[in-house]
Amino acid sequence: MMEIEDWEKRSENTPLKVHMIAGCLAGLIEHVSMLPLDNVKTHLQVLPDSKFSQTVSSLRKQGLKTFFNGYGAVTAGCMPAHAFYFSSYEILKTLLNVNDEDIHPQAFAFIGAVSTLWHDLIMVPFDVIKQRQQIQEKSFKRTVRTVLKQEGLIAFYRSFPITYLMSAPYQAIFFAANETTKTLMFKKSEHNFVTHFCCAALAGCAAVCVMNPLDVVKTKLQTQSWHLNSSQVKYNSFFGTIKTILKEEGYLGFYKGLLPRLCMQTMSGATAWASYEFIKRKLLPLSHVN
Repeated sequence: MMEIEDWEKRSENTPLKVHMIAGCLAGLIEHVSMLPLDNVKTHLQVLPDSKFSQTVSSLRKQGLKTFFNGYGAVTAGCMPAHAFYFSSYEILKTLLNVNDEDIHPQAFAFIGAVSTLWHDLIMVPFDVIKQRQQIQEKSFKRTVRTVLKQEGLIAFYRSFPITYLMSAPYQAIFFAANETTKTLMFKKSEHNFVTHFCCAALAGCAAVCVMNPLDVVKTKLQTQSWHLNSSQVKYNSFFGTIKTILKEEGYLGFYKGLLPRLCMQTMSGATAWASYEFIKRKLLPLSHVN
């Protein structure tokens, strides 16, 4: 049986099923734990003149379950999406012969951009449903039927270009920063849950500050005018959405939801990566039992 201290450096010998199972569970832990903040962020970005404290207070008055609107869509999409996300990371790391002793920011930036492609292809439709549920509190099936009836199948992937345009550089920054920090820290300490959590949190913080404007545009495209109970499609394109935000909200409109997103993305990335590495470590001995 392999020594547990070598669990990450020898991950190329790990069966694919271990990466996929660990990815599924890590994605579930991340998204469910971050859903309350995600609800706050969505309301801040969609509703005009909304404030963080006022939004939280308003959601609290509606009941605790309001913070978990979109739970069904999240759980259905996040597990397969993260299974492919983390598996792609491990496979590409092996194919590119990237080791854990040296710093490879460019290689990991490329790995991050490719890995998130598979994640977004699976997750975007569920993300659309989730955000519609967060605004109108409809059931999963009713939301799907309404979207198909009013906007057609294209609505589920209308925001994919902006989502990937945002995710690719975000994940490139995140992967490069996370792996570089891990390498520097692990030269002086052992692999453990806390170091993985801290490195991912720092990487997430840097990536969020750069990418928040694109997240606002993406959210506008996905939610449209649902908060006004209107079937009108207000945001049709990437550049059209930017012009509308500038006209109606000004430059500060691109940084709405920054505080909850900073908290959410920093904590979600840290939770996902620390959970993934921890679960993978626990599964490794089982995968090598003859």
